[in-house]
Amino acid sequence: MFAPVATRAIARFRISAGRLIVVAALLVIVAGCVTNGTTRDGGAPVPSWHSVGVQQAWLRIDGAIAASQRSTPDGHEQRIVLENETLVPAENRIDLRTSRRRGTARTVVEIEQVADRAASFFGPIRSDRLQQESTVFGPLFYVEAAPMGGVTCVFAFQRLSPGAGSLPSSARPIVMAGQNCVPGMDARAALAPFMSPSVRPGAVVLDAVS
Repeated sequence: MFAPVATRAIARFRISAGRLIVVAALLVIVAGCVTNGTTRDGGAPVPSWHSVGVQQAWLRIDGAIAASQRSTPDGHEQRIVLENETLVPAENRIDLRTSRRRGTARTVVEIEQVADRAASFFGPIRSDRLQQESTVFGPLFYVEAAPMGGVTCVFAFQRLSPGAGSLPSSARPIVMAGQNCVPGMDARAALAPFMSPSVRPGAVVLDAVS
């Protein structure tokens, strides 16, 4: 009379054990996806940002309050965070990235390279929407947006070529791209951090972009 009971107990044990094995296997798979910072499809580790002092930024930029940098297989990047006096839930920042390509930033490839750095409220970043200003480093391209009343935002980008402005001729080109939101309706006020950057004396530009 105890045989059926024992059989049912063994069956329940086998089912529980099977579930544990499945759960354990899933955990191993998930762990394998995130170990060492690899991407879900098993790609290369994603480089992480680390904080540096603003005084270590390659460029002096008005309104900078923090800076970080990282190295990638394609070069080096710095991210400079700017003050934000608006309620727009997007970070005011400028990204600097070394580049091996020549020419100005106004090419389809360049737009595609920087467009994913723009907040969604800017809409698609296309060449037919670009406005242009001139700086000591050459042409600066940008688009405007007004994500809320009384606020003006710009997404701007530019190629800083060696020998232009204060960038040493021995340095690699640097692509500058970022967004800035300010109170009011003055796009030039939002563009101010992009209009007059200067290479910081003693910055590790030559080593960082070599």
